[in-house]
Amino acid sequence: MKKLFTALLLLTAGMLVALSAAQAQETATADTSYQSFGKIYRFQLANAPFPSPERAKGHTYNGHFYSAEAHYSDSTVLVFVPNKFNAGREADVVVYFHGWYNNPDSAIVQFNLINQFVQANKNAILIIPQGPKNAPDSFGGKLESPGMFAAFINEVFLKLTAAKVVRNNPRLGTIVLAGHSGAYRVIAHILMHGGMEIKEVYLFDGLYSQFEKFILWIDRNKTARFVAITSPAEGGTEKQSMDVMTVMKAWRIPFASFKELDASLTELEKNRVVFIQSVLGHNEVLSTGNALYKCMVTSSNLKDMN
Repeated sequence: MKKLFTALLLLTAGMLVALSAAQAQETATADTSYQSFGKIYRFQLANAPFPSPERAKGHTYNGHFYSAEAHYSDSTVLVFVPNKFNAGREADVVVYFHGWYNNPDSAIVQFNLINQFVQANKNAILIIPQGPKNAPDSFGGKLESPGMFAAFINEVFLKLTAAKVVRNNPRLGTIVLAGHSGAYRVIAHILMHGGMEIKEVYLFDGLYSQFEKFILWIDRNKTARFVAITSPAEGGTEKQSMDVMTVMKAWRIPFASFKELDASLTELEKNRVVFIQSVLGHNEVLSTGNALYKCMVTSSNLKDMN
């Protein structure tokens, strides 16, 4: 898979959806708001989740209309690169998908994502694509289509190469998918046919549906890591996760389950598939619970900072 990624990076813009050679050479202005931690780049990508034909006429939820112009036309992808990032020959990435009524900027503030990412001290890049912008929608846009996640990652690295963040033709290391709440749907589709090997998945109170996709991926990828943290709050995923564990037990797929107070970093580190029943609210499992930090710092796939 890494060889495939290297080959993809060498392809012309014809392999990307509507990506011109000029676009591939563009660099984004770095955001200085987190300069004590690293740099944030904002790229406009042809292979970003949106705009998408399936939301070209907007979307209606509970009688309220969310227009394509306001909620489904933003192709922004936010990329955070830690100050201590070592741009070696191989680059690890964590791709985070935000949930309902959110966007990349609001998510990094509400859930303290940059601080958690930096504290984990991993030599990785954080990628946050714009999903449905400030809308109640789990649709993953173009990234739900076969092979589009590979094209998306390829384009991100073309931009990072042009911005001199990574070396020319880097090898892709570990890919982690993480997301809160409604992010479950796009993650599930990427696992099924995104076109790239995914090593780890973190769901922060997000195991609402697409159960068969997650279970199949866990069963087929014997070394892949899966962490699902649930909340007992109204609208949380505690019951759904219990149902998934019942199915996995019947199919003899090993997993570990803990109450949050018993889920030490050691337990997270030594178990491949983990379900954690949190006592926190739907948003708090990620914000005050520091769930992203805990998942990343216990990862043996993500390389530590030197």
